[in-house]
Order: sequence, then C-alpha cells, then structure tokens
Amino acid sequence: FHNKGDRTFELVWTQEPPVFPGRGTTAADYNNDGATDIYVSDYRLCGNLLWKNDGSLKAPGIVFASIEAGAMGGPGNQGGGHSIGASFGDLDSDGYIDLFAGNFAHGGQPQSQCLRNRGPEHGYTFENKGTCGVVYQESYASPALGDFDNDGDLDLYFTTVYGHNHSKLFKSDGNWGFAEITGPAGLGGMPPTSQGAWGDFDNDGDLDLATGGRLYRNSGTGNNWLKVRLQGNASAGSAAGGKVNRAALGAIARIKVGEKTITRHVESSTGHSNTNDMTLHFGLGEHEEDVEIEISWPYTKKKQIATASVNTTITVVCSVSDD
Repeated sequence: FHNKGDRTFELVWTQEPPVFPGRGTTAADYNNDGATDIYVSDYRLCGNLLWKNDGSLKAPGIVFASIEAGAMGGPGNQGGGHSIGASFGDLDSDGYIDLFAGNFAHGGQPQSQCLRNRGPEHGYTFENKGTCGVVYQESYASPALGDFDNDGDLDLYFTTVYGHNHSKLFKSDGNWGFAEITGPAGLGGMPPTSQGAWGDFDNDGDLDLATGGRLYRNSGTGNNWLKVRLQGNASAGSAAGGKVNRAALGAIARIKVGEKTITRHVESSTGHSNTNDMTLHFGLGEHEEDVEIEISWPYTKKKQIATASVNTTITVVCSVSDD
C-alpha cells in the first residue's frame, strides 16, 4: 500500500504472493538502486522470501528474488526452516549490505546463516558463509545487529523463546567470525523473549539494549563514535516537497575509516517485531579525525556529503534534488 501523503493509501502491488506463514520482515536497499527491498522470514518449513523492488510503484514492481540472489534461507528450492526474524547490515564493512537470516532449528534442520553481499561485480548476489560461530540453540527467534563496543563491526544479539535456551550476545571480528560473550557482558541467564533492540537511551555514545522487558545500560569501551540523524525532504500534502520520506527510511550512510567502509541504513523494523533506534550509530574505534559521511537517499541516485567530528551527534536534512 502506497502512502499518498494525504492520510490515505492506495494498493500498488497486486501480484499474488506465495501463501507462507511470515513471522518477520526487514527492509534495506541491498542492491544500491535507490529502492528499498524486503526480506520476509517464514515459519513452518517454508522458504524465506527476498523481494526486489524496482521503485516504480507499478506492477510487478516488487519481484521474487530469493533464488537468483542466493538468499534462500535453507536447502531445497526456496529453502525451508522455522525462521522468525532476520537482519540486514554490512557485516564485513565493505560498503554492501549483507543479511543475517535467523532460524529456529529443530535437530537436523538448517541453522541460521550469514549471507555475504558480493556487490555489483556479482550482481548483488549473496554467498552463504554459514553460521560464522553462532553456536546452535534450538529456539533462536529474533536477531538484532548493533556495534555495542564501537569498534566499527556489527555485533549480534540473538533472542530465544524456549525456556531451556538463552538469548546470546556475539561479538564480531569484522571478518565473518562471531564469538559468544554473553556472560562477560552481563547478559547471562536472560529469560525467553522474541524481542531485542539496540539504542543509545542515555546519549553517551554507545548502544544500550532493550530485551525481555528489561533495559541494559552499556558502560562503554572508550572507543570513539558518531551518531547521524537523517531527515528526508518530503512534505505531506505538498507538491513542493521532495520525495525522500521524512524519516529517511531506506537511506544509507557510509564512512571510510582506514580499510573499512562502515555502512549503516535507516530501517523501521528488524528481526521479529523489533525497532532499533533510527539514529545511525557508527563505532569509530580509535579514529580521532573528522569523518566524511556519504549519504545515499532512497528513490534518488544522487548522493550527499556531510562532515562531522567524532563523538558528536549530527542531523543531516536531504538537500539533493529529485532525479
């Protein structure tokens, strides 16, 4: 349904999708064409679905792309598992948005997968990197990606829903390896929950965690950081406004630090019924110089450049003209 900007919606996608029991949706522009794509996590041994958006708002507009993109979520034609949630994020800091496909896996069923975005040279297809150190538990539910230690790498908090399992925190090494650090981080013995979300609730520059009806404050590492609030140029009910939505959903920001291209995107939901803070959070490690931020706004191929000092929060309003 397309929001017309006058408090009404119009149906723009009439293609009949497969009737699968979806449990979670997450969205990002994984192929850098300016249009926000959708990944649906399905339950009951059904394959997860990647929908590629051409941005036209015309049928077919959004097309099934799981097989061609290599984002099947499991063995078989379209994959098969009991997926509850997934998360988009640049897991290797190469500037392309990857995908962590979570899966609730009974014995013998496919486990969760890290899917590496191979970039434009390979048609933005995904390579299955396997579990990457995410240790097996049966009832994994909702993954949430966030750089809790401000080293520039996206870490993973992964919830569970069975009483004999526990939600886990995994630290990323930035090279497709995760190490479980739940206990040392003070998150041991978490109760079953489907929810987990990152956000800097005390505005001290590091990501805190909301999960299981509790709020956990991050004591920090001393690493440097930057927070970026993006704002679109659309004006509801006004033809004079631009076409980038006010929340800047779908926008992507990139910062080059050493060999890394730290990439973050504005998303409205992740995992299963979760919403991370929409302020983009960049861990910068020991980097102390000003940084240049390259912003790709949704539904326009033009980019915008901003500069910021470390350990600050800035707001960037879309100033590019429509294509």
